[in-house]
Amino acid sequence: MKKAVVYISKNGTTRDTVDQIRKRAAESIDYYDLEKSQDIPVSQYDQLYLGCGIYAGTVSKEMRKFMNNGELKNKEVTFFVHGLDSAESHRMILEHSVRDHSWMENCPMYYLGGACDLKKQNFLIRKMLKAIAKKKNLDADHMENLDQQAICDFVSRVCEDR
Repeated sequence: MKKAVVYISKNGTTRDTVDQIRKRAAESIDYYDLEKSQDIPVSQYDQLYLGCGIYAGTVSKEMRKFMNNGELKNKEVTFFVHGLDSAESHRMILEHSVRDHSWMENCPMYYLGGACDLKKQNFLIRKMLKAIAKKKNLDADHMENLDQQAICDFVSRVCEDR
């Protein structure tokens, strides 16, 4: 079974998870960073792992565009999502990113928590993130609610899937 990890990482959190997969996985997995290229030969893969962050209740335009690729309907797709404030809503957010999301109903989706460096954000984003920190009882200077066990379980799944 040929596998690919397709991801986009605005703040580096999703990239860190992908790096953990690379360290543990066989060389038979291909990796595509949507920030570098949108040209991914979906037809060549049986299984795809799509990773992204959720920012302000949505996913990046690059991931939305990729998720609307009609070829995904016929593939085994698993999502992994990072976000500070989307544990309860990540499935809905992903499904609303796709015009015809009926194919996503049976796709496994892993919510892995999030992390963000406030210093790297613009003023508006900092204000929004501080509100999230207060709501979620997070340290506004060290915004993180990563679920290390969920990340470990997900990485193990990717590396063991056949």
